[in-house]
Amino acid sequence: MTNFNEIQKLNLDCPWKNAEDRGSELVRLAGDRRISALERIFMKHNSNDSSSRPMIVWVCIVFVVLSVCLAGFSIYSAVTSGKKTTAQSSKQTDSASNTSAISSIYEDPAAVSKLLADQIESYIHDRDYAMSDLAVYVESGDESVTYKLNVDKTMTAASTYKLALSMLYYDQIAEGDQTEESTLTFGAESVRDEGSNPILASYGVGAAVPIQDAVAFALHDSDNTAAAILYDNLGGWEEFCSLRSRYSKYPGIAENPLDNVCTAAQLMDEVRLLMNNQNKYKPIISALDGATADAYLNALVEEDTMIQKYGQVGGATNSVGFSKIGNPYRIVVLSNSNDNTVDAGVINKIAYNVLNQTADAKEKFWEKLDLQSVGPAEQIEITEPYYPASPDTEPDPTTPYYPSVDYGYDNSYDAPYTPSEPSPSDTPSLTPDDSGTGGDAMIDPGIPDPGSDVPAPVPSPDPVPVDPAPIDTPELEESVLVSLSFA
Repeated sequence: MTNFNEIQKLNLDCPWKNAEDRGSELVRLAGDRRISALERIFMKHNSNDSSSRPMIVWVCIVFVVLSVCLAGFSIYSAVTSGKKTTAQSSKQTDSASNTSAISSIYEDPAAVSKLLADQIESYIHDRDYAMSDLAVYVESGDESVTYKLNVDKTMTAASTYKLALSMLYYDQIAEGDQTEESTLTFGAESVRDEGSNPILASYGVGAAVPIQDAVAFALHDSDNTAAAILYDNLGGWEEFCSLRSRYSKYPGIAENPLDNVCTAAQLMDEVRLLMNNQNKYKPIISALDGATADAYLNALVEEDTMIQKYGQVGGATNSVGFSKIGNPYRIVVLSNSNDNTVDAGVINKIAYNVLNQTADAKEKFWEKLDLQSVGPAEQIEITEPYYPASPDTEPDPTTPYYPSVDYGYDNSYDAPYTPSEPSPSDTPSLTPDDSGTGGDAMIDPGIPDPGSDVPAPVPSPDPVPVDPAPIDTPELEESVLVSLSFA
């Protein structure tokens, strides 16, 4: 019979592998009569086996962590796979849509693009131009056919800036901040004496000019005074340039903040926006439509094919527009070539022929033309913003300051603008209103109101010439005129 001492000796002397083996051996030696005591011994030693419990705990922790990670990875994979599938599906749908749109116009857009490039560059070569003389950007309506030449090169903008200027105002109108009837202040600083300024026949300094009128004059007549009213009411030229940047990421690099420069890419971004939002910009398109029906981009295509804004100054002629006849496309031509007035017409004719796949799309039609008859009569248009007088000088509100302009030849534009004599139909009445409506009479400012107490001016006698006595005068400082360069 095995007693407890033997069991205890067996327990202490034997090198058991683990508590379970030890307990099993003790039960075998002791029999059923000692089972309760042996259980207590087993429980005691099992509870003191500190090396087993931490291991089990760590195994459980690792298992839980791995399970959570695996579950998270499965969820992430399912979500990203779904997004990728959706994106691919959308891309395939868009691709199919684009393919359908392209095939409905051009069977081989790449071949059309190559023909367009070959024709334009053949013209440039045949005219013996340097490639740097021009910046050209042509884009089909679906953007499947393009041609780009120097599109990121800074070029003189001339009056093409008036397109973006007008768009800014119609953005405000679309957003509810303005209406077409909202008025702009006509300040003396906005008066321009260069180019055509028909707005001066309708409004004078101090007048309230409706937005729709200022835009119409700026675009249809390329009126520089109207354009100055528009950007001066935005906060000035620099503020306009800052606001304009919303339309394109590719502006021209101006050496002077007042430089009027652009890139073909910038103008393309703007005309693309105009073409794709014709309801929003309908008054702008209406003002441009027909303004130059047979010149610039319209010089050689069917009359009035293009909606366009042109600009011409010094040795640069620019045109930007889009087609309203035939396959839709957009075009920008900025030219500093020796015959810059003809380039827009010829290059647009090339684009029209190629993009509409006409019978003469591969012909050098320009070889048969009298190119001197293609361009408009040469004109000078100064489109720089108003350059303020020196802060030390108080400006005279009746005689605005104008910058001198270096054309490379003798050309004087120093005198303030003098409007031409109006036609009889435009001459204001000098008598009170007798229409019976009680309206105010239009009185010539040089003649007193008949109903006032102011006497009529008495002419001064002719002055008698007198030899002036010599007087000492301080030496005048040499005035400095700032010349704005178009280069």
